[in-house]
Amino acid sequence: MDDSYEHRADDARLAIKATIEKLEPLYRQAVQREEEQAELERLRAEAAKREQEERDARIRAEAEERARLRAEEAAKREIEEARQKQLEAERAAERAAQEERERIERERAESARKAEAEAAEESRRKAALEHRAKIHKEIKQSFVDSGVPPELAVEVINLIKADKIAHVIIEY
Repeated sequence: MDDSYEHRADDARLAIKATIEKLEPLYRQAVQREEEQAELERLRAEAAKREQEERDARIRAEAEERARLRAEEAAKREIEEARQKQLEAERAAERAAQEERERIERERAESARKAEAEAAEESRRKAALEHRAKIHKEIKQSFVDSGVPPELAVEVINLIKADKIAHVIIEY
């Protein structure tokens, strides 16, 4: 500026001072607004972080709960499967025991049948022997009654039994 405006220098200084006085509160307000905005952004960021952490915690808790429920279900299935296997094993053991009882009963019945058959065969054989002995006794007595000595009668009977005498047989 040249000297022509020197008389206005005081006015200019006053105007600058007045402008500074008007702008300083506005500046302080702007700075305060920026600080408040920054604080608001920081609070929002903290809130967002908290919300994310809460979401993450909720998701983790839900995942843990699902895992727990799956584990419980798996454990229940395993218990049920084990129970079913135990029931099947018990049924199989009962069937095996029943089959064994039936086998033993069949063997007893077969053994009794064989014993009965053997007893009947023994009885028949004994009766046949007794019948033969009776026939032999009657034949011997007939020879003795005819005058043949008893020892000779026994010898003749033994020869007839051995099929040593032609055309002569003993009918029992």
